[in-house]
Amino acid sequence: MVLPRIAQKLGTLKKAVTRSKIDESLRKNYKMMTDKNITPYRDQRIIALKVIDWCLEEFEICASIKLKLGDYNKFKCWGQCYEGNGDHHYIIEIAKDQTLRDFVATVVHEMIHVKQWVTGEWQGDGEAEAERWQYLLSSKIWNDNIL
Repeated sequence: MVLPRIAQKLGTLKKAVTRSKIDESLRKNYKMMTDKNITPYRDQRIIALKVIDWCLEEFEICASIKLKLGDYNKFKCWGQCYEGNGDHHYIIEIAKDQTLRDFVATVVHEMIHVKQWVTGEWQGDGEAEAERWQYLLSSKIWNDNIL
């Protein structure tokens, strides 16, 4: 039947348009966000989720991530990651009161820890690898126009 196929295409088109509007909005606000130390909460959540999706694909891992954003004073660190209740379920907490570049690098840093847990591969406490790669991969995200 033609009608369900049209409805399906419209649904796909609506999602693409919505995603395009989000991408356009983020790009318009990029200069404002890099000039200021703090980005709007809604935009930070969108940015973090895009970075998480990119990392899951880039690292070729499957995991369920719960994202919590808060202030540095609440978390007492810029970011942390710990295992959740289920198999391959992780909770990432990110301090939102940091520059955009550092915010993205912190999300990547914590996703590197997720990769380490999922694959079971790391040396020491895993911090050296996460610190070595966080800004390199953040630059790749920018260069790939993910943000």
